[in-house]
Amino acid sequence: MLKGWTTYHLSIVAVFMALMAYLGINALVMRSSGGYEISSEAILPYDADQLWMWVTENDRRSKWQVGMYDLSRLSGEPVELESSRMLFFQSGPDKWSGVEFTLEATAPVKWVSRQELPTTFRIYSISLMQQSQCQTKVIVHERAELYDFTERFWLFWTKREHSERLDYSLRQLETWMGHRGETCEKN
Repeated sequence: MLKGWTTYHLSIVAVFMALMAYLGINALVMRSSGGYEISSEAILPYDADQLWMWVTENDRRSKWQVGMYDLSRLSGEPVELESSRMLFFQSGPDKWSGVEFTLEATAPVKWVSRQELPTTFRIYSISLMQQSQCQTKVIVHERAELYDFTERFWLFWTKREHSERLDYSLRQLETWMGHRGETCEKN
């Protein structure tokens, strides 16, 4: 045995090596897949028709979708297939932009877009499922492929941030609708 090393020291080294092995394997698996898939859902106290405007209209979407601070129409309306928009994002001091194309728009049920950003290709969808009068389940789903190797390598570390962004966006959607005086009256 090693002179001067106790069981305590060997156990610390073993735990450290196990942690490094876990991080390495996790990073390699995420790196090889090159992307992530996340979803978030909430039941909001509005009808699907009321939510549809907030999901699709450019001036409203930039208010509740976390990280996005502006949208500019390039062609067509957001509910028209292959219409396009310029997206502007900010996270801390970093700013970037990209282009978004509508892939599917089934009012007031589902809206799907393709986002082409500098480091990411995303399929972004929002589904509205009317549960009852004044109760709609909103599901936001994002599937992303990362272009940059370093982004893919550290994805295991940042995936939770992407998921939290969707969760917070849904909370912001409800907050903005409330601030704008949107109400749902039961008959």
